Amino acid sequence: MSFASHDRPGCFGNSFRSIAVAALVTAVGMVTTAQAKLWSPQVLSNGAVNIVKYNAATTPSTLDMQTVVGVALPAAGFFVSGMEFTPDGRLWTLMQGTPGSMMQGLYTINFVTGAATQVGPPLGLAPNEILTDLTWNPKTHRMSAMATTSSGGLTSRILDLDINTGAVTNARTVNSTVNVLHVAMTADPNGSYFFVDIFNNWLSELNGGDAMWLGSLFGFNANLNCGLGTEFQGANAGRIWMTAYNQNLNTPSQSRSGLYQVDPNSGSPGFWVTLPGGSSTIYSDVTVQPVVNSCPADFTLDSEVADSDFVVFAGQYEALDCASASMPAGCSADLNFDGLVDDTDFVLFAGAYETLICP
Repeated sequence: MSFASHDRPGCFGNSFRSIAVAALVTAVGMVTTAQAKLWSPQVLSNGAVNIVKYNAATTPSTLDMQTVVGVALPAAGFFVSGMEFTPDGRLWTLMQGTPGSMMQGLYTINFVTGAATQVGPPLGLAPNEILTDLTWNPKTHRMSAMATTSSGGLTSRILDLDINTGAVTNARTVNSTVNVLHVAMTADPNGSYFFVDIFNNWLSELNGGDAMWLGSLFGFNANLNCGLGTEFQGANAGRIWMTAYNQNLNTPSQSRSGLYQVDPNSGSPGFWVTLPGGSSTIYSDVTVQPVVNSCPADFTLDSEVADSDFVVFAGQYEALDCASASMPAGCSADLNFDGLVDDTDFVLFAGAYETLICP
């Protein structure tokens, strides 16, 4: 998502190409869940931001939306543009602000006080870039952010962020044939990236280094307030959710935020439910809360962490990088979710090995 503003076109479509999703991989560190539990940054008309959680219900009366905490923003003009969980249940937020500002980037939120604490400056961010959305990539085991200029252009960048330092560890350029402004991004269980561009009202998928057009968007007269989030667990793994603000230019008081579902098998989007708050509230992103595996070092799923699990760990330790071709699918031994299987993970594994029996 990008910008707390209601004066630009588009953020929805009815002609999405069917997206082939084969061999969906349940993200390691998670277990199956029957119903999606969604979280969003809720941006009010006065600029205040709340973190809210709710059910993926089909009627407003059964959403059971709860305010978790109000966020203490780091500075005037900043807001939460993205939100995502790592598979161990930690919630991360992305702050957007002044282009190039090192106060942008990855933050944690204190659920008691609402304090937003920066993990670290996004070293590697260009002086003219803003950060518009955040997603977990289950293939690379890294947190990725979308970086673009506020005026858009022929290129944008996907930045991998170190969840321990906040710094940019890898950057990929996304090329487009026309000027775009990518305001929303998500990854599917296979690690493929999808974007929403609001200059041309497009949904696109990363193909090599290019944003490949999937469908034209329609229906939102003015919107820079979109967010995408993917389910990585269970029977609905691969289902893409979208929050978007539908501004009614003729009758502004009838503007509304809504939750939408983008089916990655059929490619068809669909309205799901109206979100609370009327014309004065937007939801800048959406993420799905994982059900956390209480014994992540039990790679063999036999309820204990033993020698057989060490064999699995050793093989992945040798491969090192979750994104490498030699790494088994899922990168299950990356126990701290930083995209590497290294000494830090061995310390965590050794503790579980010493305990032996899973809780």
